[in-house]
Amino acid sequence: MQVTMQCDAVFSVRHRFTEKYGMGWRFWFTRFATAFVAALVVLTVVRVARGSSFIDAATYGALWGAVFAALFTVIGYLRFRRNPACMLPPPPRSNDA
Repeated sequence: MQVTMQCDAVFSVRHRFTEKYGMGWRFWFTRFATAFVAALVVLTVVRVARGSSFIDAATYGALWGAVFAALFTVIGYLRFRRNPACMLPPPPRSNDA
């Protein structure tokens, strides 16, 4: 009985947090897409600079960019599921000091 109440409380907090801060599927898709594009560009530029053809470099960047973006997004999602409070924005600082 106690475990069920704790699980319900955790789900309730996570659900309210997701609604309040907009961490639904759009947030996670945007996070994936941003990481993918960044990794694709960096890896492609590095491979071209090392002398590979653009097609080979773009293929390499796309494959490893997808792997990186998937890992980045899944790890972030698992951290969020474990403790949603870690994803909260920092509280505003007071100027009373």
